[in-house]
Amino acid sequence: MGRGHVSTLVAFEKAYAQDTESHRLTSHTARALLQHQQPERALEYFRKACTYNPENAAAWADFGSASQLAGQTNDAIAAYNRSLKLDAMQTPVYTSLAGLYLSKHDDHAAVKVLLRGIKIPEVMPPIVAFCFDQGRLLVEQEQIERAIPLFLLMAEYAPAQRERFHLLVGELYESINRPDEAAQQYTKAIGLATSTPEAYLRLAELQEVQSPDSAHGIQTLQQGLKRFPDNPAILFAMAYTHHVQQEHENALPFLNTIIEQVKSSEGERLSAGFYLLHGSVLERMHRFNEAEMVFEECLSIYPNHHQALNYLAYMWAEQNRALELAERYVKRALDLDPDNGAYLDTLGWIFYRQGKYSEALEIIIKASEKLPNDATILEHLGDIHLARGDTKQAAEAWTTSLRLNADNKPLQLKMLDHGTPIPSH
Repeated sequence: MGRGHVSTLVAFEKAYAQDTESHRLTSHTARALLQHQQPERALEYFRKACTYNPENAAAWADFGSASQLAGQTNDAIAAYNRSLKLDAMQTPVYTSLAGLYLSKHDDHAAVKVLLRGIKIPEVMPPIVAFCFDQGRLLVEQEQIERAIPLFLLMAEYAPAQRERFHLLVGELYESINRPDEAAQQYTKAIGLATSTPEAYLRLAELQEVQSPDSAHGIQTLQQGLKRFPDNPAILFAMAYTHHVQQEHENALPFLNTIIEQVKSSEGERLSAGFYLLHGSVLERMHRFNEAEMVFEECLSIYPNHHQALNYLAYMWAEQNRALELAERYVKRALDLDPDNGAYLDTLGWIFYRQGKYSEALEIIIKASEKLPNDATILEHLGDIHLARGDTKQAAEAWTTSLRLNADNKPLQLKMLDHGTPIPSH
């Protein structure tokens, strides 16, 4: 401890002894004691300052800060509350008090304090920053439900960032499986004058997950297109949603619009995901030559896109053509993603088409180990057993497949043709 600091402390104590009711001298003496790591003595001086000046907000704030440093949380909370009651413009007191409540897991009290301050324009910016920092810390600690009220304050009272935080809170609600509250937040974001396409996309995606057979997702995207005409992200989402709902003809116009947009925009190109969706839509519409051209164009730009490699290889295997090229493509896909059960199934199915039944059986068994509840893989397994003359194993695999996908009419007919009973459900 330096001699200068000691002399300063002695000077304050001497001055205080001559004027014990001076708030300024009392506070200066207390602060000097804190700097010299004497919190208990400092608290005595701060307590006296409050006694002599009970209507002085700064004195109570100092007492609260000293109590907090000394670990006397309840005294600190009481002092901070008294200080704010006397002067509502003390920004640091709001955040210190809220921090103490949060440390005690009294989140309701913390939010109540922050709500009082955030409504005051002069006090709002630091409180918004505090809410963000504390909310982020709680998310990092996986205390999502505690973080949400802090971000909700920002969504309601930080005008420039409302959409951002409504979307964030919606995402957090989704992460803890509270979809209704998530939808409410996305809807609020959509209702803002500053809303962006992302709000519509988030809500539509949630609606598709919750009710895949309903039209709610499509309706939300349609509203988004009215507000943001020809937005490529919404157009793509419209196409994808129609595709998932088996409405492939309805998906294609949205994809064609995106293609025209890219053609008229210098320097832009279609994403690998776009090519995969476009090719899939065409394949489901039985426009195989066009689908093949789309996938080949994709691979000329994205040669390591293993999903496209596998999709094209499987399409050829289903058509029983270009099997050597299909084998090369799916092996490239497996080099990129060796443990992918769907890719193993494609390779096994190609071997089956080539009459390599032993190789096909070995690979399809590996695929079924990766994806044990995949109806298509199990049907393929049954077909391979049948080709090898093992009708019992074929019947077992087909039966399991049909239990997983009871609507597979071609499989039912195949089982009847080979004398395999159709399981009851």
